[in-house]
Amino acid sequence: MRIVYLLEGTETWGGVKVVLAHANGLMRLGHQVLVLSKGPAPSWFPLKTAFRQVPAFTAEAIPSADYVIGTYWITVASAMEAKRGIPVHFCQGYEGDFYPEG
Repeated sequence: MRIVYLLEGTETWGGVKVVLAHANGLMRLGHQVLVLSKGPAPSWFPLKTAFRQVPAFTAEAIPSADYVIGTYWITVASAMEAKRGIPVHFCQGYEGDFYPEG
């Protein structure tokens, strides 16, 4: 399977670590995994999958895949709108407490 994760940033957070560990695990199982992030490759985590930094999660930036995984509520819309694979929300907890900045 081809799987793309949309990761808003790569700061040192438990939620980011969970996503990266999940991506590594799926790759070890034989899946083709790509992590797309607006942040740089994490130097603090031994990521084994393909990684690409992008300025935005546009349809042009997201390659075709079987699944496109939004890893935080603000990335789910991009996963859906890109129409590059089945969109999935990787929800790690109640995200309603977080509001967009602005």
